[in-house]
Amino acid sequence: MRIVSVLLITVFCFLPASAQTNPLTPMVTENGYINLSLDALGTTNSSGYIQVNKPANATVRSAYLVAASTGFSGVILSDGDITIDGASVIWSSTLNASISSYNHWADVTSLVKSKIDAAAAGLIDLRITENISRDIDGSILAVIFDDPGQTELNTIVLFF
Repeated sequence: MRIVSVLLITVFCFLPASAQTNPLTPMVTENGYINLSLDALGTTNSSGYIQVNKPANATVRSAYLVAASTGFSGVILSDGDITIDGASVIWSSTLNASISSYNHWADVTSLVKSKIDAAAAGLIDLRITENISRDIDGSILAVIFDDPGQTELNTIVLFF
Protein backbone atom coordinates (compact mmCIF):
# COMPACT_ATOMS: atom_id res chain seq x y z
CA MET A 1 0.00 0.00 0.00
CA ARG A 2 1.33 3.44 -0.95
CA ILE A 3 0.59 6.44 1.23
CA VAL A 4 0.20 9.80 -0.49
CA SER A 5 0.12 12.81 1.81
CA VAL A 6 -0.77 16.26 0.59
CA LEU A 7 -0.06 19.30 2.73
CA LEU A 8 -2.34 21.97 1.30
CA ILE A 9 -2.46 25.05 3.45
CA THR A 10 1.22 25.54 4.15
CA VAL A 11 1.55 26.52 0.50
CA PHE A 12 -0.27 29.73 1.37
CA CYS A 13 0.67 30.99 4.79
CA PHE A 14 2.50 30.95 8.07
CA LEU A 15 0.72 29.20 10.90
CA PRO A 16 -0.30 31.21 13.96
CA ALA A 17 1.92 30.74 17.01
CA SER A 18 -0.73 28.59 18.71
CA ALA A 19 -0.76 26.16 15.77
CA GLN A 20 3.02 25.91 15.47
CA THR A 21 3.19 23.63 18.50
CA ASN A 22 0.29 21.46 17.33
CA PRO A 23 0.20 19.19 14.30
CA LEU A 24 -1.92 20.01 11.27
CA THR A 25 -5.36 18.44 11.31
CA PRO A 26 -6.08 15.64 8.84
CA MET A 27 -9.35 16.68 7.21
CA VAL A 28 -9.66 13.74 4.80
CA THR A 29 -8.26 10.22 4.85
CA GLU A 30 -9.29 7.95 1.97
CA ASN A 31 -8.14 4.41 1.18
CA GLY A 32 -8.64 2.13 -1.79
CA TYR A 33 -7.95 1.97 -5.50
CA ILE A 34 -7.85 5.72 -5.68
CA ASN A 35 -5.99 8.52 -7.42
CA LEU A 36 -5.47 12.22 -6.67
CA SER A 37 -5.60 15.22 -8.99
CA LEU A 38 -4.28 18.46 -7.52
CA ASP A 39 -4.09 21.90 -9.14
CA ALA A 40 -3.97 25.51 -8.00
CA LEU A 41 -4.76 29.00 -9.24
CA GLY A 42 -3.55 32.41 -8.20
CA THR A 43 -4.83 35.30 -10.28
CA THR A 44 -5.43 39.04 -10.23
CA ASN A 45 -7.83 38.80 -13.19
CA SER A 46 -10.85 37.65 -11.13
CA SER A 47 -11.07 34.31 -12.94
CA GLY A 48 -9.05 31.51 -14.44
CA TYR A 49 -9.01 27.74 -14.75
CA ILE A 50 -8.06 24.93 -12.47
CA GLN A 51 -7.53 21.66 -14.30
CA VAL A 52 -8.46 18.21 -13.09
CA ASN A 53 -6.51 15.27 -14.49
CA LYS A 54 -9.08 12.46 -14.78
CA PRO A 55 -7.82 8.87 -15.17
CA ALA A 56 -9.59 6.61 -17.68
CA ASN A 57 -12.85 5.14 -16.28
CA ALA A 58 -12.40 6.93 -12.95
CA THR A 59 -15.21 8.62 -11.00
CA VAL A 60 -15.05 11.38 -8.41
CA ARG A 61 -15.09 10.10 -4.84
CA SER A 62 -14.66 13.56 -3.28
CA ALA A 63 -13.34 17.05 -4.04
CA TYR A 64 -12.10 19.88 -1.81
CA LEU A 65 -11.25 23.53 -2.41
CA VAL A 66 -8.83 25.41 -0.17
CA ALA A 67 -8.31 29.16 -0.49
CA ALA A 68 -6.42 31.88 1.34
CA SER A 69 -7.06 35.57 1.65
CA THR A 70 -4.18 37.92 0.85
CA GLY A 71 -1.66 38.46 3.63
CA PHE A 72 -2.21 41.51 5.84
CA SER A 73 -5.70 42.05 4.38
CA GLY A 74 -7.63 40.70 7.39
CA VAL A 75 -10.23 39.39 4.93
CA ILE A 76 -12.43 36.41 5.78
CA LEU A 77 -13.99 35.00 2.61
CA SER A 78 -17.76 34.77 2.54
CA ASP A 79 -19.74 31.98 0.96
CA GLY A 80 -19.88 32.72 -2.77
CA ASP A 81 -16.71 34.86 -2.89
CA ILE A 82 -15.30 32.03 -5.02
CA THR A 83 -17.35 30.11 -7.57
CA ILE A 84 -16.64 26.98 -9.58
CA ASP A 85 -18.27 27.08 -13.02
CA GLY A 86 -20.68 29.68 -11.60
CA ALA A 87 -21.67 27.69 -8.48
CA SER A 88 -20.95 29.28 -5.09
CA VAL A 89 -18.39 27.65 -2.83
CA ILE A 90 -19.66 27.30 0.75
CA TRP A 91 -16.87 27.29 3.35
CA SER A 92 -16.98 24.72 6.15
CA SER A 93 -13.76 25.72 7.99
CA THR A 94 -11.84 28.95 8.36
CA LEU A 95 -8.54 29.43 10.21
CA ASN A 96 -6.63 32.64 10.85
CA ALA A 97 -2.95 32.96 9.94
CA SER A 98 -0.18 34.95 11.59
CA ILE A 99 -0.02 37.34 8.61
CA SER A 100 -3.51 38.80 9.11
CA SER A 101 -5.10 36.53 6.53
CA TYR A 102 -7.44 33.53 6.65
CA ASN A 103 -7.42 30.04 5.17
CA HIS A 104 -10.67 28.43 4.04
CA TRP A 105 -11.78 24.82 3.37
CA ALA A 106 -14.83 23.53 1.47
CA ASP A 107 -16.13 20.17 0.30
CA VAL A 108 -17.02 20.89 -3.34
CA THR A 109 -17.86 17.35 -4.45
CA SER A 110 -21.44 18.28 -5.32
CA LEU A 111 -20.22 21.19 -7.47
CA VAL A 112 -17.79 19.23 -9.65
CA LYS A 113 -18.73 15.52 -9.64
CA SER A 114 -21.30 15.45 -12.44
CA LYS A 115 -19.12 17.45 -14.87
CA ILE A 116 -15.96 15.45 -14.17
CA ASP A 117 -17.67 12.05 -14.17
CA ALA A 118 -19.28 12.80 -17.56
CA ALA A 119 -16.01 14.00 -19.12
CA ALA A 120 -13.51 11.90 -21.03
CA ALA A 121 -10.20 10.98 -19.42
CA GLY A 122 -7.58 13.72 -19.45
CA LEU A 123 -7.52 17.37 -18.42
CA ILE A 124 -10.83 19.00 -17.52
CA ASP A 125 -11.10 22.79 -17.08
CA LEU A 126 -13.08 24.21 -14.17
CA ARG A 127 -13.58 27.99 -14.20
CA ILE A 128 -12.71 29.56 -10.85
CA THR A 129 -14.09 33.06 -10.29
CA GLU A 130 -12.94 35.24 -7.41
CA ASN A 131 -15.50 37.94 -6.64
CA ILE A 132 -12.93 39.89 -4.59
CA SER A 133 -9.77 38.89 -6.47
CA ARG A 134 -7.49 41.51 -4.88
CA ASP A 135 -8.22 39.94 -1.47
CA ILE A 136 -7.75 36.29 -2.51
CA ASP A 137 -4.21 34.94 -2.64
CA GLY A 138 -5.09 31.70 -4.39
CA SER A 139 -7.03 28.43 -4.42
CA ILE A 140 -6.18 24.72 -4.52
CA LEU A 141 -8.52 21.99 -5.77
CA ALA A 142 -7.95 18.39 -4.69
CA VAL A 143 -10.05 15.70 -6.41
CA ILE A 144 -9.93 12.11 -5.20
CA PHE A 145 -10.97 9.51 -7.78
CA ASP A 146 -12.17 5.95 -7.48
CA ASP A 147 -9.84 4.55 -10.13
CA PRO A 148 -10.38 1.02 -11.46
CA GLY A 149 -7.07 1.35 -13.33
CA GLN A 150 -5.10 1.38 -10.07
CA THR A 151 -3.31 -1.87 -9.31
CA GLU A 152 -2.25 -0.93 -5.76
CA LEU A 153 -4.22 0.20 -2.76
CA ASN A 154 -3.47 3.84 -1.94
CA THR A 155 -4.07 6.15 1.00
CA ILE A 156 -4.59 9.86 0.48
CA VAL A 157 -4.49 12.25 3.44
CA LEU A 158 -5.39 15.94 3.09
CA PHE A 159 -4.32 18.22 5.94
CA PHE A 160 -5.62 21.66 6.89
